[in-house]
Amino acid sequence: MDRRIIIHNPFFDAWYGINLYKFLTRRVSHLKYSYLGDYLIRTKNKNIIIYVELNQNSFFGNRLLIRLGIMPLITLTEFFFWCLINRINIFSLNIIFNKNNIRPNDVLLSNSYCNLDLKYRYEDLESIDAITAFILQHSFADTDIISDNSKKLGVDLFIAENNLKKNSAYFKNYFNWYKKDVYHLPYVYKPRFKNLKLFNQRKNICFARDI
Repeated sequence: MDRRIIIHNPFFDAWYGINLYKFLTRRVSHLKYSYLGDYLIRTKNKNIIIYVELNQNSFFGNRLLIRLGIMPLITLTEFFFWCLINRINIFSLNIIFNKNNIRPNDVLLSNSYCNLDLKYRYEDLESIDAITAFILQHSFADTDIISDNSKKLGVDLFIAENNLKKNSAYFKNYFNWYKKDVYHLPYVYKPRFKNLKLFNQRKNICFARDI
């Protein structure tokens, strides 16, 4: 059976594309992982699956709304318009809504932010039987909670812009139970970065300010 990559709620926040909430509130979406979205989400590969977890969206995170049963409607609406503003053909995607459709040999790709740092979010992910890979986002806040929930969840792989296991004393202090390297996922240059003047033609300028 082929191993699949399960991308967990790519519309949540702005990692893979323009976030609907930020779009409507005229906030900047920092698309630092949009190249992953371009490759994985638009690839039309049958082994790339979008897992839309209906109890998470960018607008509401209230447990009461979940119990009232209106959270799925809000999430589906966000997902539809996220595809629209990012020019993604929703009909070309392989989508699942039930975590029971995730297989043990699948790789679940998710983010630590608003997943591993919140108790009720961790509990929603706990029952998923898969190889788990989490991109560490904002892990400098509530680090002890993230580490504890990651350990209980049995996270298989952490991903970050640096091999924190090797280079970060802070990470090694809080995640001493984690024995593997942290997979290095670098930033990439976007089209807006243009080389307008060669380095040997530039003047050295130093900025400083009084404190």
